Amino acid sequence: MLTVALVTAVLVAANLGVPVPPAAALAKPPQPAADGTGAQQYRAMVDDAVEQVAAKLGVPQLTTDPLIEPLQQKLGGGGQYAHSWFYGDPFSACLIQIQPAGQKLKALDTRFVLTHEVVHCYQAQETNGSDVTNWVEEGAAMWVAAKLVPGSKITTQKWGPYLSTPVKSLYKRSYDAVGFFGHLEHVGVDVWPRIVPMMQAPDDQAAFEIAVAGSPAALDDWPSGLARDTAAGPAWATDGPGIPATQPPRIKKAVTNSTSFSYPLARAANALIALDVKSDVVLVNAAGGTRGRLRDQAGSDWVLPEISGRPLCALANGCVCPDGSPGAGIDFETLAPGGALLGETGGPNVGKVTVRGRSLDNYCKKPTSVDPCLVGTWVSEVVTIDVPGLPIAGSGGSGAVLQIAKSGAGSVDLDPSTAVTTSLPGGLTGTFKLIGKTAGLLSAAKGVMTTLATTTAGAAIQIEVPGLYQQTVPLSGGSNDAKPFDGLYQCSPKTLVYTAPGLGGQSTWARQ
Repeated sequence: MLTVALVTAVLVAANLGVPVPPAAALAKPPQPAADGTGAQQYRAMVDDAVEQVAAKLGVPQLTTDPLIEPLQQKLGGGGQYAHSWFYGDPFSACLIQIQPAGQKLKALDTRFVLTHEVVHCYQAQETNGSDVTNWVEEGAAMWVAAKLVPGSKITTQKWGPYLSTPVKSLYKRSYDAVGFFGHLEHVGVDVWPRIVPMMQAPDDQAAFEIAVAGSPAALDDWPSGLARDTAAGPAWATDGPGIPATQPPRIKKAVTNSTSFSYPLARAANALIALDVKSDVVLVNAAGGTRGRLRDQAGSDWVLPEISGRPLCALANGCVCPDGSPGAGIDFETLAPGGALLGETGGPNVGKVTVRGRSLDNYCKKPTSVDPCLVGTWVSEVVTIDVPGLPIAGSGGSGAVLQIAKSGAGSVDLDPSTAVTTSLPGGLTGTFKLIGKTAGLLSAAKGVMTTLATTTAGAAIQIEVPGLYQQTVPLSGGSNDAKPFDGLYQCSPKTLVYTAPGLGGQSTWARQ
């Protein structure tokens, strides 16, 4: 339970309907031997783009300059302003056809379009002409062109659908996916080196995971950024080249003492929910893997995994459950009454947030619910650790005993567990042994486990790196020990898998 969170901290110190048949594929023209008539006016723009795009993507420059062909008649089914064709297996040549509409653009927009098409040429080179999921193919090309040719009206046009339809899955987007690439850059992701691996990814989910890897903010701040409220901080704003003033829609919900609603989302979609808090207590339950943020009008700000299942008190004088009540001893987070914003996304998964309002009296009488699958006694079989970005890995830790009651009472006895052997940087080997007992009250539903109160906090960790380091570190009262059950879980009749949020590792438990 507790194990992975504490140990890692110390070691590191649906659309329905009739299917629509696909459109007939365009007939590829024969590979030309030279540029078409009128191409010379575009040659310098294309050559510049060839050099700039290669440098930014970190790939070899095209071995053959793209050929250019201004079209006399519109290519039906082609791009609005231009269209690219690829030749050879392996890839050896690229043809950019410029539509009549593209030939009427102003110089800046023409340069933008040609840069966009050159990105497609590099895409063909790096994937050998393989299909690329549409949101990556067009969204990345839009973002690259917007970065290299700022100020084009075309960028601003393509941002519109992204901002106005947040609940639409990224996987169903095309050019408007430029907004997602803008978001990545806004939260500090170095987008350039990820573009080619995303193009080479086998499917939507693999490409998405490459995009957000190593950046919690890429998920936590994705939906909240749609608030476009720079005064609330960078987590509540989004940005990017050519972004217009469009304000994404907000879903309005009042929260009273009798409110209960859920908001499910498709994969890679977002929702921004404006809450009007009128209840005593608010419970926000984010299904396992659902990410986002909550911010009240007083400026308090949480990421969803921190508060999922935890009671939020919206009473001016605070919330305390009476002694002797089932909720006695529970700590409440303070949520200002009135307006609050909730941003929600499932990231690469389906997302779902449930919001409930309750009176304080009602909550104190029944503060918790526990997934029936978790009720019983569990014994740890293995603890694995894999710290992101650091060469630390280890496994062991069998024998700890976890007990969870229907009432929500939970306890972990770490004394019977075996030591975990861990590989450390520099080729060293270390061991850690968790000892002590922890108990408290927990809530658990839909893959999320939350600590409501800690009644016993006596855990410690014994760490040893032979010849270098040996220490027993008390963990009582620490931030992790104060919330020993917080994490994500997957439960079956015989097996429980627990993961501490934000940490690379998990523990597996067998039912007794």
